[in-house]
Amino acid sequence: MLVNFTVENWRSFRDPTSLSMIATREKNHGRRLTKIVKHKMRLLPVAAIYGGNASGKTGLIEAMSFAQMIILRSEKSDRPIPAEPFLLNSESKESPSRFSFTFLADDRLFEYEFSCTLRTIIYEQLTEFLGARKRVFFVRNNDKVIIDTTLPDAERLQFAFLGTNQNQLFLNNAVSQKIATFDVAYDWFEALHIIGPHSHFGPCRHFFSSDHGFAEQVNDMLRQLDTGITGLGSRRVSPEDVGMSEVFRKRMERDLREGESRSIYRPLDQAPLIASREDGQLCLFKQVSHHLADDGSIAAFDLDDESEGSRRLIDLLPPFLDLVDPETPTVLIIDEIDRSLHTLLLRRLLEWYLESRASESRTQLVFTTHDVLLMDQVLFRRDEMWVTEREIDGSSKLFALSDYEGIRYDKDIRKSYLQGRLGGIPRILLSAESRFNE
Repeated sequence: MLVNFTVENWRSFRDPTSLSMIATREKNHGRRLTKIVKHKMRLLPVAAIYGGNASGKTGLIEAMSFAQMIILRSEKSDRPIPAEPFLLNSESKESPSRFSFTFLADDRLFEYEFSCTLRTIIYEQLTEFLGARKRVFFVRNNDKVIIDTTLPDAERLQFAFLGTNQNQLFLNNAVSQKIATFDVAYDWFEALHIIGPHSHFGPCRHFFSSDHGFAEQVNDMLRQLDTGITGLGSRRVSPEDVGMSEVFRKRMERDLREGESRSIYRPLDQAPLIASREDGQLCLFKQVSHHLADDGSIAAFDLDDESEGSRRLIDLLPPFLDLVDPETPTVLIIDEIDRSLHTLLLRRLLEWYLESRASESRTQLVFTTHDVLLMDQVLFRRDEMWVTEREIDGSSKLFALSDYEGIRYDKDIRKSYLQGRLGGIPRILLSAESRFNE
């Protein structure tokens, strides 16, 4: 579970900015909080982030996505780090960007942070909190590292650091060298699901596998959510049908092992494909949606022909099903969760997830939205609602509505927000009189 995320000097976040998932003393919706007795904390199941356009909402999610990418991906020694420092201040432009995660993995509490420039990892540290004390696994400063000598693989880790590129994280290299010391922390980042407004979680791989139970769950939800879709399926297509080049086809045939499947992502207006290798041949499958015709027969539509809202819903249903699964410790982060979705449909999805929560649950949902109809204390606690705001100097701030004093449980937060009393709304100067300048 995510406990805290802090970012500094990344895009519009010039100063240290934190999203905390630690619950305040508020009593509203207390039943659904996760209670971590070992570490004496209660964690929130959800964080809804509001704010005007260009206020920093997407920047915050992309900071998490960037950090995850750097943690998981080995970089070539000559490749720059795609860091994006705050550019409206001369000092910040030359300073490193910093990212810090505090998280629970297998109920062990870790903090991992790193700082980087376009060329170099400046600082990196992994710490585990053990009640009143803590264990620092390693601290890296530029090209030097201090490793806990009591670790069973301390010598191997020291040797692995010598082969760590200046633009590569030591955590990443240690895991790639098959040193298992940091696997629990690394696996948490690997399991972190981040979905952008135009990215695909995946073309429901379960529909191309033996997991028919999961597929039927998705189909049942599509029927209940008034999409007109009675179910999802697939049909086989040829490389020529989807415009696949001969070069790409041969590469896929070479790279795929027998029985392996892989997603092939296409332009944003086209649904992904699934490629597999069967009896040495490349097989391509396209996802289709089934609709009931007036004569009682089933008509199959290409997923590309469905509305943008239906396709967005199909993308979101698999991770939402993970969220309500008590056996899956999912942390799901979605930018613009309301894109192309009706507010009542989205609200029911959120209610469905939150109703599944209990004190032993280990799932979390963090999302950004413009849908103020969801800004409701019947649905969310005050510490679950956050606002980003752009300051006069171009920097972004992030704060929870629980930071405000005097917001009672029965207060209409939505009205106060739209009236600008809570910040985080656009400063609109355009008026009817300014249509023409004659």
